[in-house]
Amino acid sequence: MSVLELFEVPEGTRLADGALVRPFDRLPLRGPLRLGAGEGAVRVPGLRPEAWCEVAADRRLRCGAEVQVAKTGGVSRLELTSDRRTPDGRFALRVIVAFRVVDDAAPSVAWPDTPKSRLLAAAVPGVETLTVLADALTEEGEPLGPRLSGLAATEADDAHWLAHLGPLVDGGVADVTWSRGVVEALTLRGEAVEALRTLSAHALTHLVQRLDFVPFPVAGFDAAWALGGLASGALPWLTTVRVHHAEAWGFNGAVRLAARPDGALRAAAPRLTELGARASPELVVASEGRREPLGYRPVVLGRPPGGAKGTTTLRSVFGVPLLQSRDGELTLNGRLRHRAEPANWRLALKEGDVIELDGIAYAVEPA
Repeated sequence: MSVLELFEVPEGTRLADGALVRPFDRLPLRGPLRLGAGEGAVRVPGLRPEAWCEVAADRRLRCGAEVQVAKTGGVSRLELTSDRRTPDGRFALRVIVAFRVVDDAAPSVAWPDTPKSRLLAAAVPGVETLTVLADALTEEGEPLGPRLSGLAATEADDAHWLAHLGPLVDGGVADVTWSRGVVEALTLRGEAVEALRTLSAHALTHLVQRLDFVPFPVAGFDAAWALGGLASGALPWLTTVRVHHAEAWGFNGAVRLAARPDGALRAAAPRLTELGARASPELVVASEGRREPLGYRPVVLGRPPGGAKGTTTLRSVFGVPLLQSRDGELTLNGRLRHRAEPANWRLALKEGDVIELDGIAYAVEPA
């Protein structure tokens, strides 16, 4: 039987019987299942009436007018229009629901919350602990056990276990560093902020040790809200949370990210003590600085053949390097990335990132 495997769901989402819906819940698909506004099986609060979508067992979707759909690697990502608006009243806010349809025999990618896993997650981080955890989970019949043992580390297996993070990695808005089949370090850029609220419940990120966050240089960004997503559950091995381009947020008075002494970072920092880590994670404000080496004129990257106009540009926005591309693919940090809608491809970069185009490598370095 097919099931709907949910990844990103807004807080307060409930089933028709009133039960709360959480990331990585699985719902049987005995027929078309409706989610979003209204009286469907999965009810998301605060949406406009036409913000709904029906999911069939054959993965076909039928959606209302207030929904934008993106499908990548088997994962569907819905942007549903909220009945709330931005503080200036210009735009309606959107909420994200991400899911996929899988066979119920496929292994769940939820963190196996068992007495042994909780005990070992509280142990000293490292390969030795992962080895013991692999044996314990295998004995309990948990599918994460064989993966930690290195028995199922194919590319297809990675794609299944990455789940909603897979399209983010493929599209360049996330980077992962592996350790024995789970994620040791994770970088999230811009639009990937919603994934923060799923890290604790995800089998691959529950034991993440380092997190880098590269926000978009946009007015109204609130660091306390973004980092608050980390407090959605325990991340027992987390040691460092790094927020990049902190000084840039003081460049525009409308932006509320807390490199300033009175900013949101101080308010966000105490919440990091709620993560259930062995020690309080270190919060690093990475100061790439208010550099404007590129100015506001875009720099064209690559050398298109025949003198054609370049389609990938890099510009500085409030001191943040922002890559914009109309190409379908590029290489970022040694991995080929793809985008189904290249016209909307925007990546906020940090120092140390390397972009490769047309055989030329470009490194993001201090001015």
